[in-house]
This record gives sequence, structure tokens and C-alpha cells, in this order.
Amino acid sequence: MQVANAGRPVFVPIVYRLAARIEQTLLSDLVSDPTSYANAMEGAYKLLKQDAIVTSFDPSLEAEVFGGQVDWQEDYGLPVVADWATCDLATVNVDTSGRIKVMLEATKRLVQTRGKETAIIGAITGPCSLARSISEHAALDRDYPIEEIISLTGNQLIRLTRSICEVKVDALIIREDILTERYYPELLAHENAYRAVYATLFNLVRFYNVAGLLMVRGQKPEDLAALSKKLRPNGFIIGGLELNEADLTYLRDLSAAQKLAIGLPLPLEDRDEAMSRLKTIEEFITRFKPGGFFYTSDGEVPPEISLEAVREVSNRIKGVQET
Repeated sequence: MQVANAGRPVFVPIVYRLAARIEQTLLSDLVSDPTSYANAMEGAYKLLKQDAIVTSFDPSLEAEVFGGQVDWQEDYGLPVVADWATCDLATVNVDTSGRIKVMLEATKRLVQTRGKETAIIGAITGPCSLARSISEHAALDRDYPIEEIISLTGNQLIRLTRSICEVKVDALIIREDILTERYYPELLAHENAYRAVYATLFNLVRFYNVAGLLMVRGQKPEDLAALSKKLRPNGFIIGGLELNEADLTYLRDLSAAQKLAIGLPLPLEDRDEAMSRLKTIEEFITRFKPGGFFYTSDGEVPPEISLEAVREVSNRIKGVQET
């Protein structure tokens, strides 16, 4: 994924549930039909004018594979995993999930219709977030050692990653933001098992010429250097941080030294705060011209957000004046 576009950092907000709101379609209906799904994502892209389409952002997709019973409680809300059916980890298979099949078909259509003009980005739940969720919540058929849970859930993420890469996305977000500050301690607690899964995931995305982006939340900038050495992603999307000049300098040097793309968060739901942080980053970029930065939302853009606020930030980044 190219992080520079016409001499500026690209803007990659995470627009998922908002697409359903723009389309005025229940999210549960949208993700059940690949035509509606692809059309909604494309419609949001045309309206908001971002530089990439993120095709999915729902951790219940993977949870459902492992017995999670989903309950759709809000028109544009993510489903809640309300219960768990008994799950045999050795026999589960992501290929049997109807919602995953719909997501893959919608992603394939977006690659075909919009892939030549913008980046198409997939997303999966990360190995730590999924294994911890399954170990804490799933109704497993027997007691599994945590290392076995990591390996077996990791195998399904590898299958899912291959399927997403085969439809020719430009990048894949591996979501560990779900664990927030628990992520790094979880990784270190079972480092060998997790690193084995990550090694396969990142080797796989490189084989398909897809950028593997690790998404984290609440991690200190200096933690990213250790994560980069351990896991070797192509880049990071960071969240939950207000970055000052010292942070930006650290991230610039890390990006240059390890050739990493780094997504800098803008809290789009707070227009004034987003513009303030954007100004800080723009001034830094003007002075130091780092090559690896791009802009993203601070987590998923909430569906109730003002569309004008998103467009205003997008136009500011692109240097566009609307009349």
C-alpha cells in the first residue's frame, strides 16, 4: 500500500457501520448480501472521498466460527456475542461461515470495481485477541492448554488471511486493538506460540504482495520498536494516543529505520480535536517530510458521526476547497 498520494499522506478512516447508515440499511441485512455490502462500501467511498476502503471491522465474524451466537441489537451496531455453542477447536473451519463468504465476495467485487483507483483493505481479528477471547469465553469441548488454543485459532486466521489475500486486497489490518493495553503483556506471556502464528501470517501476506498492518491501541510509541523486531509487520495503525512532537520524531525514525508505514490517529468524532491534532502532524510533516506516515481514524468511525465533519477532515488533508 502506498502511503503517499500526490505528495501527501493518504487518509484511511475505518468506515464500516457508517456505510450501513449512509445506505440506510440495517447492518445485519447489509452483511448478509454481497451486492448490498459492496454497494454500501462503494457509496460511502464516493461520499466521503477517503483514500482507501476498509471492507470489514467486526470481530464477531471470527467469534462466530468458534461457536459465538450473535445477537443484532441495533440498526447500525455490531452484533453482540450473547452465548456460545459447544466448540471442538480441532474441527472448526472458517470456510463454513456464511458471513465470511459474503464478506469475501463483497471484497472481491470492490477490488474489481474500485481497486484500480483506491486501496482495498481487509481486516481480521489478531492472534492474541482471538485466542484470549476463545480461552476466556468459548464453550470448548474439553480443556485445552493455552498454547494449543493459540495454534488452533491461529490456523483458522491463516486460512482466512489466505482467502482475503486471494481476492487481491492491497493491505490487511491485523486487529490487536481489541485487547487495548492488555495486548503486549498477552503477547509476552506466550511469546513463542504467538510469534509462530504471526510469522506465518506475515510471510503469507508478503507472498501475495499485501501489506500487513498491525493495529494496536494504547501502546507506547517505544513499544512499537520491540513489536516490529519481534513480529516484522509492514506497518502499524496506532490508536488511543495524542501524539506530540517527540512522539512523531520517534515514529519518524522508527519508520525510516525499519521501513514501516505508520497510521496516525485522528479522533474524527470530535471535529475540533481532530483538526488540532491534524495541524500538529501537518506542521511536523512540512518540516521533516517523513515518508511513512498516513492518516487514519482513531478506531472505527462511529455511525452517528456528522458526515460533514469527516468530509472536512478529508478535504483538509487533500487540500481541497469545497464550494
